[in-house]
Amino acid sequence: MKIGRCTRVAIPVGAALVACAVFAASPGPDEPRFLAPTGKPLNAAAADVSGGVAVLIGAGDIGDCGSEGAEKTARLVERQLAGETAPTWVFTLGDNAYPYGSESNFADCYEPHWGRFKAITRPVPGNHDYKNGYWFLGRTTSLGHAAPFFRYFDAFPGQAGDPGDGWYRYRHGRWDVFALNTRKRHGVDRDSAQWRWLAAELAASQAECSLAYLHHPRFSTGKHGDDERMRGTWQLLAQYGIDVLLAGHEHNYQRFGPQDDAGHPDAAGMRQFVVGSGGTHLTTGSTRTAGALERWNRADFGVLELTLRPDGYDWAFVTADGSVWDSGSSACQNRARPDR
Repeated sequence: MKIGRCTRVAIPVGAALVACAVFAASPGPDEPRFLAPTGKPLNAAAADVSGGVAVLIGAGDIGDCGSEGAEKTARLVERQLAGETAPTWVFTLGDNAYPYGSESNFADCYEPHWGRFKAITRPVPGNHDYKNGYWFLGRTTSLGHAAPFFRYFDAFPGQAGDPGDGWYRYRHGRWDVFALNTRKRHGVDRDSAQWRWLAAELAASQAECSLAYLHHPRFSTGKHGDDERMRGTWQLLAQYGIDVLLAGHEHNYQRFGPQDDAGHPDAAGMRQFVVGSGGTHLTTGSTRTAGALERWNRADFGVLELTLRPDGYDWAFVTADGSVWDSGSSACQNRARPDR
């Protein structure tokens, strides 16, 4: 796992411009702004390979005009991309633009920062992306849909799933990756089209390693706590041997060891990361410490880097100052079990 470097270049107005070798000199309106180290666009064709090592980097709870966090974490992603030669996608874990997920929130609070990775981003929506309302006489009006989210990300067809759905599967290296939409109900409804799609896709998957990401965590030691509404989603993913689950929603970083659907440590269980440290204000509140919790960072903005190997994965949580605060490795084990 490599972390590259960007340089800051002064400009006459006294601001600064981050200049990285991976930027195109003058990207056209339809050209991805980020390029692979080879100078070729790092797009779906480059990243969707059938073998070898691949990288995922990202976070959730990102674009908030009232916080400097989104720019801090965007610089981390830049550094990673500048030094990475493996095919790389940027993921988001929902609540991409605060406070309402409106057109202006995406334009003003997300685009100036993480928008520079738009061509290689594979996002999911969060509950704030479904608000897209406005203040009126002191109250928030919620429109209850995520149209601005889909309009923003669907500039590159299919990158956020079908418009209005927001769930999809893609191959990254030798891993199958499932991006899910938990909307405002904190879970995938058992009687929904998404549940039927997910069950069929999981059953059809032949990958030995797989992960899923969504917005609402099943387990959390943050202010929201464990979410029983996510139990069914967890059970379905675990039934088909998902190795890693990524979530946001809590504005901090949490790493759990493998556990079962009740939160008990289980060597054959699924590992969950909560990475809600992408840019909005951090939260330090706690409800309780779940049994399988291994690390928790409430003080730092940061991103999670996952290096996906054919037989396992490495993780690193990198904080805004460029330090690797948490790291480790694990083998893929769930799909290799005899009962799978």
